[in-house]
Amino acid sequence: MCSSDGRRRRRGARGGVAVEFALVVTLFVGVVLATIDLSRWVFAILSASEAARAVARLAVVCSPSAAALPRRAEPWLASVAGGTLTIQYLPAGCTAQQAGTTPACAAVQVRLQDYSAPGGLWLLDSLPVPPAVAYLTRESLDSADNAANCN
Repeated sequence: MCSSDGRRRRRGARGGVAVEFALVVTLFVGVVLATIDLSRWVFAILSASEAARAVARLAVVCSPSAAALPRRAEPWLASVAGGTLTIQYLPAGCTAQQAGTTPACAAVQVRLQDYSAPGGLWLLDSLPVPPAVAYLTRESLDSADNAANCN
């Protein structure tokens, strides 16, 4: 009789191990997928910040009418979807060179907002990215040396 009780205990133990394994694997896969989503979100935040810095670096050496500025952000924005890019020269209404009562631009502020990290793998369809803002003071707006980079 002792051998029969031992077999029953071992059979029950095997079933318990299978249940524990299923629970642990489920939790492990959930943690891995959540970590991947979090990593993609952080990458999108860093990409948006780098895009704002790249546009701001070019904007401080170009005139407010330069067409190439939004294109400079495109390589970094491949990992995010939607959103708006705002380039603001300060003070408002300034020009590349001071003319009469119109002041020369002293700084530039670039703001990327309303972006989202595309397609979460597990929890969400998209993850909102906080606004990225870059502020730089003027170096030399529209100088002859930098004109080639501005178009």
